[in-house]
Amino acid sequence: MSVGLDIEMDIVSDDQLSTLPPYELWNEPFDMPRRLFITPVFDSEGNELAPMEPYTMNINGTEVRKLASYAELNGTISIMRPAYRSPDGRYLIATIRDRTHNETCIVLDLKTRVRRKLSYGYCEINHWKADSYQAYMTFVAGPFTYRYLVDIQTFEHEPLTFLQAPAEREAGGDKFQGMVKLVFSPDGQQIVGLLTDQPVYVKGEDGTWGRDTEIKRTLWDDQLPGQEYSLKFTAPDYQAERGAFYHPSCYGDGALRVSVDGRHFTCAGKVFHTDAPSEPIMDSQGEWIIQNPYWAISDSGLLMRTLRYNEGGPFERIFYRYRAHEGNYLNRRYFLMRSSLFIPPNLRDNWESRDWSEYFPELPTDDDYHAAKVKLTSLGRL
Repeated sequence: MSVGLDIEMDIVSDDQLSTLPPYELWNEPFDMPRRLFITPVFDSEGNELAPMEPYTMNINGTEVRKLASYAELNGTISIMRPAYRSPDGRYLIATIRDRTHNETCIVLDLKTRVRRKLSYGYCEINHWKADSYQAYMTFVAGPFTYRYLVDIQTFEHEPLTFLQAPAEREAGGDKFQGMVKLVFSPDGQQIVGLLTDQPVYVKGEDGTWGRDTEIKRTLWDDQLPGQEYSLKFTAPDYQAERGAFYHPSCYGDGALRVSVDGRHFTCAGKVFHTDAPSEPIMDSQGEWIIQNPYWAISDSGLLMRTLRYNEGGPFERIFYRYRAHEGNYLNRRYFLMRSSLFIPPNLRDNWESRDWSEYFPELPTDDDYHAAKVKLTSLGRL
């Protein structure tokens, strides 16, 4: 049996509507995982206190902090793209939309408050290295995809040429047309990618690029139009190995969503280990895993909780819905970034055994539930 509960978000205190939350320190310790959301803030009379800016909070809606200002970002974090924190919490990488709605990938150093532009277009983090200074990244600008190992401090970048099709590699350049749905093992030593059957962009005799509607993704050896398959790349040489490394349900248009700790991913309603992506281990409770199998975020933004075997009570699963406080100072148009989850460094040890149930409302016992059911039945409400 499942039950739904509400979580309130207190952005501004009731007695000081003119006071916004403090900034989050880049290395600030917290008791729970953090969620990022963006919102404008208004006072009780409808006056704007702050434009659309990013905030963070514990997964139970407490300890709200401001992460960055509009001026620092020179725009608003795109609600359509993920935002990422480095494992040590220092760096924020996000896709920013400016006043002209152009997208730019930026990195903000939350310690020095210095912003740097990485590229035009949008970006994604495929995998952070443990030192927080290097990340495997995908950049998309127009029809083209680029993949690099990026040094976040020096901005040196190395093309991931082993992910290029042989034909692309032989032609030179740094474009990647064939590989999608990359999943890294937690240690980064294994990468599994999926090839899809889609039109490619080719360079014409006049030197311009355009979509070729006749040629499908045949850049990889022996791939036929209409065929999808996966490749595995293993350190240190990352030679491509062809095989059925993804479960069949993960092919096609289904999205892969990697957990915040990098150990699992979800696809087509199933949970998989990132270092063994072909065999599902269970049905997923939510698309964005926080701690498997107990905590996750659904695509609709709900916080999903599966009770532990020793918790007892009439419910197996609870979903929490976030909502603004009853006051008028928080615009109802806040956006919970489903994929933008962060584990504070002080919580990383013993991550899989941590339990945050004490930070949520106490649940009814079996006796409470049955007593309430009897009362409602006697009142004719059941």
